[in-house]
Amino acid sequence: MRKETRHKRCTQSCVPYPFETLRRCYVTLFGGVSPDLQAYQVGINREALAGNTELDSLDRVAVGVLGEGRTRPFFMERLYDVAALDDTTPDAMAKSAFGEAVFSVELDRGRRPFDSLREGRLIVLSAVLADPEAEGRGWRLDLLAKALRELRILES
Repeated sequence: MRKETRHKRCTQSCVPYPFETLRRCYVTLFGGVSPDLQAYQVGINREALAGNTELDSLDRVAVGVLGEGRTRPFFMERLYDVAALDDTTPDAMAKSAFGEAVFSVELDRGRRPFDSLREGRLIVLSAVLADPEAEGRGWRLDLLAKALRELRILES
C-alpha cells in the first residue's frame, strides 16, 4: 500500500531514494559534494524529495552513516538544511539523479560522521529532531536539563 501511494505522488519516473525507514527518518546514498550548496545544507533531487519523503525544502535533518554508532547524544547533533535540487543547481543535481544526498564542498571530513564517508555509502537523514512543534517548545534543552538532574549535576 505504501509503495503505491509513493508512486502515485511521483510526477515522472520514480526514483528509489531516499526511502523512509521510520517516521521522518530516511535512508539514501551519499552522492558527493558540490559547490552549488551552502555550508550545512544537504541537497536532494526535488522529484525524489517530493515523491519519497515528507520533507520540504529548508526542513532540518540530522545526518548519520548507516551502521556506525553515534558518538554524541542525539539531541546534540548538528542539523542540516534540506535543499531541493533542480536545474538551478546543475552540479549538485547531477550527483542526486536517484535521490542521493549531496553536501557542500565545505563538508568537514575530519568530523564524525563524515570522516569515513565515501560516495555510494548509505546515510540516514533524520527529521525527528526538526519537528516544528517540538522545536518551538525548547524540548532539546528540557531533555538536557532532565539528564543533568538525573546525573545530579544540576539541582532541581
